[in-house]
Amino acid sequence: MPELPEVETVTNGIRPFLEGQVITEVKVLRPQLRIKIPANFKKLTEKAKVLRVTRRAKYILIELDNAYTIIYI
Repeated sequence: MPELPEVETVTNGIRPFLEGQVITEVKVLRPQLRIKIPANFKKLTEKAKVLRVTRRAKYILIELDNAYTIIYI
């Protein structure tokens, strides 16, 4: 698991590239990880606009305009 400063650095690094962008394509390569990825994940995230990229502890949160948040662990 990455250390907190690394997570902060990655969050700050991707923020300017993701915020305001629309997700055009989603590929789920491994649907069964630590937590099973919902079958409708692609439908929920494609064509959604990224509103904000933040960090909570060691998690990167990608907030979308459809009231969903992608949590990157």
